[in-house]
Amino acid sequence: MSRGQRVRIFLDSNVLTAGILSTWGLGKAVLSLCALRICRLVLAEAVRDEVEENLLIRLAGIDSGGANRVLDNYARLIALMKPEVAPYPARAEVKAACHLIRHAADVPVLLSAIASRPD
Repeated sequence: MSRGQRVRIFLDSNVLTAGILSTWGLGKAVLSLCALRICRLVLAEAVRDEVEENLLIRLAGIDSGGANRVLDNYARLIALMKPEVAPYPARAEVKAACHLIRHAADVPVLLSAIASRPD
């Protein structure tokens, strides 16, 4: 990597969700580095969808004002980070790669990570 280029990092939904919902921790630190554009987030569409689903599930039990604040902060964070988006892999690719990982739901995430070639 040449001088001035940002490290491209690929995060799973667990790290993103933890970073968004926690007040401190490693997930929050990594997201802060991306928001400051010290690192560049490579965000798979599959991961983004998982994060949004996880947020809605986790926020279901709190008042609507608090839930809306979290969702607004999430949208602002994504805008600040300006992530590089890794598209969903084709269904045929996912089907052919099912042997690579035990959990079928993680196959699109794995293939997105491989295809995006993060640092």
